[in-house]
Amino acid sequence: MQLPRLFRFWAERIFAPETALKRKYDAFRALLSHDKRALECITEIEEILYGQIPADWARASALFRALSWSLSRLVDSLCAMNPADYGELPGRLDELLAEVGAAFAEPARESGPPYVLSLAEAAARPELCGGKAAGLGAAAALGLPVPEGFALTTHAYELFLSRAGLRARLDETLSRVRVDEPEDFDELCAMMQEAVEDAALPVEVAEELGTAVAGLAQKGVTLFAVRSSAVGEDGRLSYAGLYDSRLFVPASEVPAAVRDVYLSKYSPRAVAYRVRYGIPDDEAPMAVAVVRMLDPAASGVIYTDDAPPAQNNKAAPDGDEPCPEHHMAVYAVSGAGEKLVDGSVVPLTWRLAREDGRVVEGPAPDAQRAAPAPLAAHLTPGRLHELWRHGMALERGLGGPQDVEWCLDASDGLYVVQSRPFQHEEPATCDPAAEVCEDIANPRLIDGAASASGGVAVGRVFFPGRITDGRDIPSGSVVICRTLSPKLASALGRLTAVISPAGSRAGHFASVAREFGVPVLVGAPSAMQVLRPGQVVTVDADSGVVYDGVAEPLRRLAGRERKRPPSRLRERLSPVLHALSRLTLTDPGSPDFTPRGCASLHDVVRFCHEKGVAEMFSLGGKGRGLGQARPLETDLPLSFYVLDLDGGVDPELAGESVPPGALRSAPMRALWDGLTAPEISWHEGLRHLDWERFDRISGGILSLADKSLSSYALLSADYCHAMIRFGYHFATVDALCGPHPEANYASLRFKGGGADFDRRLLRLEYLREVLTRVGFEARTKGDMIDARLSRRPEAETREALRLLGLLLGQTRLMDMALSDSAQALHMAEDFLARHAPSLSLSRGDVL
Repeated sequence: MQLPRLFRFWAERIFAPETALKRKYDAFRALLSHDKRALECITEIEEILYGQIPADWARASALFRALSWSLSRLVDSLCAMNPADYGELPGRLDELLAEVGAAFAEPARESGPPYVLSLAEAAARPELCGGKAAGLGAAAALGLPVPEGFALTTHAYELFLSRAGLRARLDETLSRVRVDEPEDFDELCAMMQEAVEDAALPVEVAEELGTAVAGLAQKGVTLFAVRSSAVGEDGRLSYAGLYDSRLFVPASEVPAAVRDVYLSKYSPRAVAYRVRYGIPDDEAPMAVAVVRMLDPAASGVIYTDDAPPAQNNKAAPDGDEPCPEHHMAVYAVSGAGEKLVDGSVVPLTWRLAREDGRVVEGPAPDAQRAAPAPLAAHLTPGRLHELWRHGMALERGLGGPQDVEWCLDASDGLYVVQSRPFQHEEPATCDPAAEVCEDIANPRLIDGAASASGGVAVGRVFFPGRITDGRDIPSGSVVICRTLSPKLASALGRLTAVISPAGSRAGHFASVAREFGVPVLVGAPSAMQVLRPGQVVTVDADSGVVYDGVAEPLRRLAGRERKRPPSRLRERLSPVLHALSRLTLTDPGSPDFTPRGCASLHDVVRFCHEKGVAEMFSLGGKGRGLGQARPLETDLPLSFYVLDLDGGVDPELAGESVPPGALRSAPMRALWDGLTAPEISWHEGLRHLDWERFDRISGGILSLADKSLSSYALLSADYCHAMIRFGYHFATVDALCGPHPEANYASLRFKGGGADFDRRLLRLEYLREVLTRVGFEARTKGDMIDARLSRRPEAETREALRLLGLLLGQTRLMDMALSDSAQALHMAEDFLARHAPSLSLSRGDVL
């Protein structure tokens, strides 16, 4: 206990009660501010945890720091109101902050040697060398041909960040990232990339890198491929095409190419991918694979165990039987494989029997004729069989189906250049012969396209032109583009499907789209002509069809999501979620409603708010009664108490009770005018108080007149804090209304109800529609709405408060009557038609 504070508290209470009350009022105003911010922090952390806000772990960490600060000041504000009663609370807060803070502790970051490892060593150290380098090392260990090279470890990357002072800068920028805010998101990614670009490799790293490059040069290597190999890449998640690689790099430029790979870690598409999978930036450090650059005559991809959607199960070459459901797929292009994986060409495709490598289906004759002559010559039956052997050896040796990149060099040598786990696609939703598809009457705009990623989607056609960052793609778009650029990955949250004349299942974006369940059709050249911007279409990528309009039989299949690996962000936070946000202190009258009874940080917020309000009403101690709080005289079925803090009630007109005419608080008078408007119908005999608490704890002990069940308001001349209890829901109105517009505000928090959860949400939909239409900014979370209007002239603020009173009076039991969104919106329109003409609220600045 701080003795000076305690002494001042008792001295003022005995000798200067007015000063004590003013000090308590000031502390309460501070308490309300910190209460609001603490709840906002808890809510946003939860929204990040459950994927409602697509943000990096750094944002959650920053929110926890802000939460810790707000909670400390919240507790301090309550203790300032009554230092005698809450001495245990700071200690309990420290315990809870330590428990939750363990999840936010900075991970250990190793930045010492080794900085370079051989590919053989990399195979056993994926945590140091990343998935790509480890995969190459594992392939070599199986006796398969891989280009010689080495791995630059994650320790080198961490030293690079540390030496340049980048980690704190990157974390601060990442804490502001939200993938659903494209303009800010792209700008923040550019800031991070610029910071990385300006940094130099540490001397130790540059020296070891130079030695390793020189060693390969002595073996005749003149050009290098410098490829990303981040931790987690090519593992349970593909990261396909999200990080950059540099090809045909001379020895002198390898250090610059390494920095380019580091820089690509913060490209919009890479950051968006990690955020949407809940992968903290600090859990994806970058390693780099540096290997001999091959001179490719042909390149391609193998899916060792592929089961494409139904429309690809065409007849076998002899026409007697369909292709097997599972087979090996081989994709090939001439020259380097970049144009295959970047989705800019249509490859030649073979499907091989998994059991013996025989060709089950080859490229269409037209495709073979269109391909460069050397390509067909390179892909002989013997070469296809060799690819099959390599693919099956990798599948057996690495423990599951593989996505393999291969290269045939100019000297006819076949190499494995990458191998990662193949992510199986979920089964097709609709076979062309199925009854649901036969029932579709919508015109077919495209038929017979190939599926690169299955699924069904409904959306509006959008032609993005040249794809750079995806920021211009509207939410809900069916994107029509000439190539399947990996840059589309940055817009995954906004597009519902993609259609392209080029590309294939082997493209990098196709891999990412399959992970996220985004339908993709390729081999659809007519899309550029038959589809119109803004046209609503249904894309059935399982059947290779695009329908005009909404195909109702398929609507229920739209938006299907793949099962994703558990979010690492959620795995980090889940063990402490109970101590962060679970609310256990629900009954202020319970003997457990104490500082030691706080089992979570949310409990601390609830405890401080309830006790702060109780302190203002002098309900915090036994025998003190209601102090200066007096009942408000009203014919309404409300039990309402007011406490005058400073000029909120006319002392000449008020006695033991307060008539409405004695109210001098500008915001309270406006709110009361709305609540008592003649157009509101109040049910006689139905008394509005805290029914939930009454049901829970009364048991015949409490009467309906008990003041702890009542509504109340704390008033000054320009301030009002009102808690209005309507049975099973409550509304809190907090407002400042005076001659200074920049300080004025009117805020509403509305939560709960006696109806089921869906009906409570409908009432919030009604409230949000009305409030936003007249200038409030409103946000909903669960069955709670927060609305705020700020910086308005005094007259407009009064009108806003009268509107809140009208709304609260008219929506008391609305949740019981609402049945659907259309009804809620119709009722909102009716309310606005009757009351908006009398309002002069302008749609100015809102906060």
